[in-house]
Amino acid sequence: MTDASDRIALTPETRVHDLISDRPYLIDRLITLSPQFRALKNPLMRNTLGRVATLRRAAGMGDIGLESLLRALADEIRRREQVDVTIELGGEETGERESRRERLKSIILSLHAGEDMESAKERFQQEFASVPASEIATMEQQLISEGLPAEMIQELCDVHVGVMGASATGANPGEQQEGHPVFTFVAENIALKKLTAQTRTILGELDSSEVRVVKRTLETLAQQWRLIREIEKHYLRKENLLFPKLEAAGFTGPSQVMWAIHDEIRSGMKEVGRAIDDGDVETVRLRAKGVLDAMDDMVTKEEVILLPTAIEKLEHEEWADIHRQEEEIGFAFVERGSEWSPRIKFRKPSSEPGAAGATGGPSPAVMAARPSPEGAIPLRHGELTQHQLNRILLTLPVELSFVDEDDEVRYVTGLREKIFPRTPAVIGRKVQNCHPPKSLHLVNRILDGMKEGTRETAEFWMDDFHGRFIHIRYDAVRDEDGSYMGCLEAVQDITSLRGLEGSRRLLDEQRDGVSA
Repeated sequence: MTDASDRIALTPETRVHDLISDRPYLIDRLITLSPQFRALKNPLMRNTLGRVATLRRAAGMGDIGLESLLRALADEIRRREQVDVTIELGGEETGERESRRERLKSIILSLHAGEDMESAKERFQQEFASVPASEIATMEQQLISEGLPAEMIQELCDVHVGVMGASATGANPGEQQEGHPVFTFVAENIALKKLTAQTRTILGELDSSEVRVVKRTLETLAQQWRLIREIEKHYLRKENLLFPKLEAAGFTGPSQVMWAIHDEIRSGMKEVGRAIDDGDVETVRLRAKGVLDAMDDMVTKEEVILLPTAIEKLEHEEWADIHRQEEEIGFAFVERGSEWSPRIKFRKPSSEPGAAGATGGPSPAVMAARPSPEGAIPLRHGELTQHQLNRILLTLPVELSFVDEDDEVRYVTGLREKIFPRTPAVIGRKVQNCHPPKSLHLVNRILDGMKEGTRETAEFWMDDFHGRFIHIRYDAVRDEDGSYMGCLEAVQDITSLRGLEGSRRLLDEQRDGVSA
């Protein structure tokens, strides 16, 4: 019989640091489960992230199931040490939570199968007094992981917000300080709701029988619609800043669903915008209200589900990173406040689960989720190995040449079949020596203007270069302070581009040279 003192219990709240300090061999086992755990080879990461991360959080970072992670670790400990290892997933509390989610899913799936909305609401109100926003988002993610397509979840999302909106609970986004990304998202939503309400009033005037009134209404509507389309910046910040943070935390459901709805709204905004410009009153009447309703529904989805879940899942460091990048995309309808401080918090290791690491800079959770490749070159937005960077530059459908501040050629690349033949012999030559005498005055004029700060670009094109249409562009390359660093030349064969018409939204395998 195994003595009780020889028993080891693994729970979702077991800290990674405690576990691997006693059993360093588990690091190699973790890496076999997910490459994200390679960061644990680094002593600094073990003493920062590992010290505060629980197995629950590690499962999310490694994009593996919590129970699978616990069982794999338990099996490895048993194999190595021949001891009794138990797994404790939370007992009745966990079982009740899972049961609650299953009941929620049942209501949603019944609605999708045709159940009346009112009867579903009544059933929900009988079974649930309230439901955390994070459970709603978790339900979406579980449905997707079980094989339901995101498009189907999108329909369910519309339904479950209608059923659960008034009852959902979570952190209150309105309590955030001015300048916090969540506060800004909510401020934009408030402004959007005012715009959609005003626009519905304007749309009502299209019912007038007087041509003069309808014409004036379309003019007003055109101005209003241009304002409303500013919401694009709001959606872009969600897609490019917030969604990646949630995905790094192992939460993908909301982003998959909401991005699809964004695209539907975008399509509707373009269609209505064209109809207004064309004076197509009938299309405006038929489509505009639906687009406005979709925007308002998205506000509800954000404030009932997305933002409270994000508040729960993301740490200060993740919000600070979002804050640093927001201005590159811009804001819709409002200016960002300055009350909230995005300064990274230097916090000591805490005994509380989920506490932040003790070091500054990027969040340990973010670093662990995206380990740097060996030999990576840090770039402004991301990092690439030298090999990756070289192959990308050689794959671009553009020939590039870079001339430094001393007019010396430092880099050339190009397609397999180059437009203007260049060899490695040009590297280090004065660019003036690479052009025929008749064009030398033009080259110097461009470069002199860039150095003096009076010119940023120059463009040329040839419509019959060996049967091709060639576009050539020169751009000044400048340092952060505006100092001239050199000139970038880009040469492109745009013959095929000139003949494009309409839209192509599907793959054409034959045209793209892909065999079936």
